[in-house]
Formats: sequence, structure tokens, C-alpha cells
Amino acid sequence: MAQYHLGLMYSKGKCVKQNKESAAKWYALSANKGNHFARHALALMLLEGDGIPVDRRQAVELLKKNDGFPPSMTSLGLIYVDGLGERKEALIGLDLLEKAAEFGEVKAQAALGAIYSEGRKGISPEAYKATKWYSKAFNWYSKSAQVGDIEAQVSLCEFYQQGKGTAKNISQAFYWCKKASEQGSSDAQIFIGGLLYIHGQELGQAPSEAIKWWKKAADQGEVEAFFLLGLAYQSGQVITRNVDLARSWYEGAAKTGHAEAIERLKSLK
Repeated sequence: MAQYHLGLMYSKGKCVKQNKESAAKWYALSANKGNHFARHALALMLLEGDGIPVDRRQAVELLKKNDGFPPSMTSLGLIYVDGLGERKEALIGLDLLEKAAEFGEVKAQAALGAIYSEGRKGISPEAYKATKWYSKAFNWYSKSAQVGDIEAQVSLCEFYQQGKGTAKNISQAFYWCKKASEQGSSDAQIFIGGLLYIHGQELGQAPSEAIKWWKKAADQGEVEAFFLLGLAYQSGQVITRNVDLARSWYEGAAKTGHAEAIERLKSLK
């Protein structure tokens, strides 16, 4: 476990300078000794290219070795459902997700809610199952959010905003988004900006506050925040219209290949 914890320290930058390559090295050493947590962490890094080159094949092999480990079952299930596109693989993925969900893996429950709500290739929408899994996920997210789990708070924001597993409630969405935003979650900062931009008056808040939160997210490098700030300054709906600032924010997003930002820049010329 010591090697896994070293990997975690380097990955999160806790007590040491953050170094993803070092994190991957320690995770790999621990994974080779059979540590399920290390295998899963390394697999996610390989899937996302998080500081190391993407290697989907190796990631899948690591997840398969973690047979019976709910987080890995969830990740592998999602790969099969969304990534391969064949009905046979999609059904295998669905089975993995349902097994993980029965173990109480909340991400699997939320994923099943989305899959049964929207359908996938080879999987038909089923409203009853969507409601069942969204409700289970909502209950788990609620418990985790109450004890300060930031990811759960962000998920609750989405669930309340979209009415997943619970009645739609914009005030509750704002409440949980604000909690996560104040703890530095850039995802929540983007989300709360959207809520304020659209529902600010309904919430008794100034819609222009959206700009403050999007700037905080942009400070953390969130490309979508750059784009949204460009939109806000171009439209002039909640802040004084400023084409130069709109262009500047769009350019920041466009540098990363953001397609909509690139198109918006063309419209400003």
C-alpha cells in the first residue's frame, strides 16, 4: 500500500510537488503487486492521458485484472457501452455497470440512469430503470454531499437542475453548486455561472455574478469558462457588451481548439 500512497501523493501534489509521471511509476509498482486501487488509478491515467501518454489497450487490461472491484467494473462497463459501439459489447458493459451499481457504486448508478433514460446503440430507453438508478444515485450523492464530498455536491447540482432522481429544484441546485464552488471546484463554478446567468433573478441573485464564477474557473484553466465569458461579453445580456473582451476570451478558448470559440471569433471580424 505504501507505493500506492506515494502515487496518490504525487498525483494530488500532497506533501510533494505534483508529478504525474512519478505518480504513474508508483501506481505501476503497486499495481504489479496486485493493488486494486493502484491498478484503477493507473488505468484512469492511461485512459485520459493524465500526464502520461494515452494507452487504451493497457488501461482496459488493468481494468479487467481488477475483476470484482466496483470502480473498475464501472469504468470498464462505460468503455464497453460507449466506446466500442457493438451490441454484444454494450450488453457486457451494461451487465458490469449493473453489478457495480448493486455494490453501491454511485457512478455506476448515475451512468445507468443516463443509459436507460437516453438509450445507447443496442440498448433501448427504459423509463422505469432510469428512474430507479437515478434515484439510487441521488440518495448516495445526497449522503456524500452532506459530509462535504465536493464531487457529490457537483453531481447534486446537476441532478436538481435536471430533475434526475428527484424533483427539479433550481434553488437546491444553486445551494449545492455554491458549496462546491466555494471549495474551489471549477466544474461547479462553471455550473453555478450558468444557473446565475439563466435563473439569477428567480434565485434572488444578480445574473452578472455569473461572470465572477466563470472567471474563477478560467483562472483554473477551464477552457469552457473562457468560451462562456466570450459569449457573455459578446451578448451584453448580464454585463456591458465589450467586443474586445469577448474576442480576448474567445481567443483563449480557441488556442485549445475549441470549435465554437473559433466560429465565434470569425463572427466578430
